[in-house]
Amino acid sequence: FQDCHDLKSITIQGSATTIGNKAFRYLANGAVFYGSAGSTAQKYAKRKGYKFVVCEHTYKTTVTKATTKKDGKIVKKCSKCKETASADTIYRPSRITLSDTLLKYTGKSQKPSVTVTDSKGKRISSKYYSVSYKKNKNPGTATVTVKFKENYSGSMTAKFKITKKQTSITSVTSSKYVSLSKPEVTYNGKAQKPSVTVKTKSGDVLNKKHYTVTYQNNTKVGKATVTLKFKGVYKGTLKKTFTIRPRTTSISSLRAGKCGFTVRLKGQSQATGYEIQYGVKSNFKGARKETITKNTTIERKVSGLSPQKKYYVRVRTYKTVKENGKNTRVYSDWSKTRTVTTK
Repeated sequence: FQDCHDLKSITIQGSATTIGNKAFRYLANGAVFYGSAGSTAQKYAKRKGYKFVVCEHTYKTTVTKATTKKDGKIVKKCSKCKETASADTIYRPSRITLSDTLLKYTGKSQKPSVTVTDSKGKRISSKYYSVSYKKNKNPGTATVTVKFKENYSGSMTAKFKITKKQTSITSVTSSKYVSLSKPEVTYNGKAQKPSVTVKTKSGDVLNKKHYTVTYQNNTKVGKATVTLKFKGVYKGTLKKTFTIRPRTTSISSLRAGKCGFTVRLKGQSQATGYEIQYGVKSNFKGARKETITKNTTIERKVSGLSPQKKYYVRVRTYKTVKENGKNTRVYSDWSKTRTVTTK
């Protein structure tokens, strides 16, 4: 803007961080800068000897509605100096989830509840949309229409079925769509019951009213089984397994020896034995292992190592259990790592 002799009024937004030294050279006499107090513009005007007027902001909020294909925005900006006070994104509606997608015929209109989430997976408040249902009384396919308002525009639809017959559960889901809150747990002497979530092949969560859950072999170390028996509009059974691992142990003492070390660990009566791992790298890459096959043996001398070398050591327990007629070892988590330097 240098040599703009007729330029008398300059408004600079508070977001400006740098103004070139010659950006406004040779302005008209009496030129005035407008902007925010403490801004780069105010410092520039003071340095150059120009008059500066602090803007008494009059903010205006503009909403660009989000559609089902594009994000929207809420911008708060001063109508005088154009300074932006805030700019928030309205993420587009992305998914409709129904509380149920298969309902038993009752002779009455059925209205499964609706949840709408945006492209970031956040739930959109129901105040931003209305819900209507069509063909939701008799057997067949019903339609749910969500019509958006206020900060959103457009509409989305979802479908559910009403039936008089039972549907095989394997036609809508399978065991691989069954998830447990904890696929692995640690033995505590009590029956363990991780919670269950069932999703359909299309990704919808199946209402828990459609099945009962029972647990088998869920106390002792080994494989436990979760059985889901379906009812109502669904028929059939699904199973899922989870692992009960033995309690871990810890290193009680670690003594250096000539070209080796002696490790003593805390005994675990419910374990079959222990495994010791040691190596020269903290990530145990290329590390060696030794197995103690009796749970009453809690000390092991390791020899044949390099002299005056630092070793990382950790231990864990294992339990031998029968799985499909074969002996299988189930391991605990590793203990905290200890270090020892050989002599």
